[in-house]
Amino acid sequence: MKEMEKTEETRGRGPAPALLVPQLRAAVQAAPKNRLGIRNRAIVLLHFALTAREHQVAYLRLRHIVEVEHGLEVDIRVSKIKPRKVKVPYGSRPSTCPVRAWRTWKAAANLTDPDDFAFKPLHNRWHTPLAGGLDPETIGTITTELAARAELLQRYTGHSPRRGAAEESRRAGNDRKVIAKQGGWVENSAAMEGYFEAGEGWEENAMIGVL
Repeated sequence: MKEMEKTEETRGRGPAPALLVPQLRAAVQAAPKNRLGIRNRAIVLLHFALTAREHQVAYLRLRHIVEVEHGLEVDIRVSKIKPRKVKVPYGSRPSTCPVRAWRTWKAAANLTDPDDFAFKPLHNRWHTPLAGGLDPETIGTITTELAARAELLQRYTGHSPRRGAAEESRRAGNDRKVIAKQGGWVENSAAMEGYFEAGEGWEENAMIGVL
């Protein structure tokens, strides 16, 4: 796990593909219509909105996620660089809104203990919440499995929401400093710039209008 953090998660062959918004929407819409699906939708949407690493989602406690007027304030205590507080606004679509998804999961799981994990394992048959939390690998597997259910063409991993959130924010015209703050990167991070380089070349391409 530590080696993956150092290399910004390179499982399998090459870096994880970015889970962009169209694929994110398809993935969460493919979630089953039960408590398991409610939990997994909330995990993937919050993972994306926080521009987080898998372990940062796994180790969230209920007290770390606070509902405020404009959405959520999330206190990420476990971080490779330093702890940070991330603001998550309401999404423009209810079906892919991380705030609404979190609220729905919290109610469905009847989460009340502030010291309990925000995301919990569920009984295999009844999907009732069990003791403890999820490990980082499971957080990543949830993204992979939802993407597979949606029959997406690429194999997305647990690092894909982080890459996708950064890239979509860049495309939206947000300042590099704003993106770095959301994802916990240092200013002028080489890792973050590497994400952008991988996603560039489509808006301005030599073949546009040629073929």
